[in-house]
Amino acid sequence: RREKCETCHNLAGGEAKMGPTLATVGSRRTADWMIAHFRHPSAVVPGSPMPPVQVSEVELNCLSAFLLKVTPENALALEKVPEFAMQGAMIYQMNMCGTCHTINGMGGKDGPPLNGVGQRRTKQWLAGHFRDPQKLSPGSLMPPYDFPPGEMEAVVAYLMALPPS
Repeated sequence: RREKCETCHNLAGGEAKMGPTLATVGSRRTADWMIAHFRHPSAVVPGSPMPPVQVSEVELNCLSAFLLKVTPENALALEKVPEFAMQGAMIYQMNMCGTCHTINGMGGKDGPPLNGVGQRRTKQWLAGHFRDPQKLSPGSLMPPYDFPPGEMEAVVAYLMALPPS
């Protein structure tokens, strides 16, 4: 969304645009191909008018992983995801929270599963836990995360919205 890919691409369907529909890219390309294409589109696809994607290395990896999982079946639901949830999910991914935590059955088992955390904790507790995990969970292995206010609000809102598993 931040790179405005929807200017030239559809996620699912709709009126044809200049670029391919993104829900089908993952079935035809690899993550390595996508990352090379994002960095230097015209070097990978000669004549491509696409500009290089201006995101970090971590975001490039997340973007390619996302596109590998998007299908025509799940793309319509993804188009309806609220902006706060998309931002929070990106922060979760970029900080590799899934290494230790599970959401919807995916991720590590070192930290607690996060589905339904909004029923167990408050927004204030989650923000405080990010800033100082040891204070609220003595013995926690989680490092502190002092996100800027907008990012903290987005990741906390995302976690609060996760349904119970």
